Amino acid sequence: MLTDAPHERPSVTSSTLRAHLLRHFGDEQRWMRESELPAFDCHQRKHDRLLDVLAEVERRFTKGDETGVRRLAAKLPKRLAIHATTMDATLVAQLGANAAGAAPGRWP
Repeated sequence: MLTDAPHERPSVTSSTLRAHLLRHFGDEQRWMRESELPAFDCHQRKHDRLLDVLAEVERRFTKGDETGVRRLAAKLPKRLAIHATTMDATLVAQLGANAAGAAPGRWP
């Protein structure tokens, strides 16, 4: 976990997190486009914002500031849980509706 990582580890952990998020967000972006998710722009902005915050935390860490890494590590689980139960839940509902025969971008 980022909060427990020794001084050398947060940069490695954050780069691993960045790689995972880029893959995951890429999958979600494809699913949002394919399903014509009405909230695509909003959902994408949330992903972009998290990646921007992570980049800023990494930038500060390389200059010796560990505070941002620790703060992000403390807040990230709750923020991801909120994202999953709101934005991602909407995407799952859209994918389910499309699989059930609704036209893309429309709720049944």
